[in-house]
Amino acid sequence: MLSMNDVVVLVSYEPGTKVNGITAKGKRIEKEVFANIASTKRTEFYQALKNGIKSDYTITVNKSDYNGQKKVVFDDREFTVVREWIKSEYYTELTLSEVI
Repeated sequence: MLSMNDVVVLVSYEPGTKVNGITAKGKRIEKEVFANIASTKRTEFYQALKNGIKSDYTITVNKSDYNGQKKVVFDDREFTVVREWIKSEYYTELTLSEVI
């Protein structure tokens, strides 16, 4: 069984409302979950870089906690999910790139 000793915040947004043809961003929804945080491995880092993607961290969360959120926050930093992978029937792995 995987050790989930870290806490991250998965971020999503409610659908925005359209006013005068402009869609406003919806309400931010934050969900705290346990995770396993690891630096991206060298091979994954360089493969992502070849495809124009900067890969900072790889985190693993319980599959039941992840619902397609595209932002993750931890250590007071915000990251974008650049890749998601179902690791097993219980876990989903997310590759993250820092939002600058």
